Amino acid sequence: MHTVTRRSSPGVRTVAAVALSLAAALALGGCAASFDDIGIKNNTPASGVDASLGDVGVRAATLVASEDGGPAVLVGSVVNTGHRADALVQARLKGSSEPATIEGGRVRVPGARAVPLDAGAGPMVTLTGPARSLQIGTFVTVRLTFRDAGTLTTHLLVQSPSGAYASVTPPAAAVTGPTPTPGVTPGTSASPGATGAAPTSAPTPTPTSGG
Repeated sequence: MHTVTRRSSPGVRTVAAVALSLAAALALGGCAASFDDIGIKNNTPASGVDASLGDVGVRAATLVASEDGGPAVLVGSVVNTGHRADALVQARLKGSSEPATIEGGRVRVPGARAVPLDAGAGPMVTLTGPARSLQIGTFVTVRLTFRDAGTLTTHLLVQSPSGAYASVTPPAAAVTGPTPTPGVTPGTSASPGATGAAPTSAPTPTPTSGG
């Protein structure tokens, strides 16, 4: 059986190797192959995580964030060793009430195919969560929900956009602040009763002469 060794690189660079191994495994087995048949192994956690749920799963998956707290981009590839298409329809950090933003709403994965997940090579999947949940250098629990296969739970390393991931550009964190008051310059406070309109002077009384 042919064995393909993956290099430590972002999702788009692993797709060719994954696709070739998928084709070889399907041709040899004559049916849907398992991920063990593919023969792709990781050398270190920094090179990404492989996880599977039936015929679908992720390869070389990691999270890339530009700063502690996120947001973070899911990098790697989604693979399907079966003959029927499936789709990644939701991703969520454990403990977060906010689902990931998936470009296009979902990531469709045809049978015997690998789809890259990368800000510059495929659909962007952006995860957000509590401020302390996306710390660079730590592992976080991610739940990936597929339309047909169900939910895959895995643990991914949060990394900075450097080295093999230097080409990944995570979106900036949203900046929130107080809503400015109309007619008031930032850094100043409005006077009681002020509406933003210029004050109106009272008319000067005209003196009258006595008779």
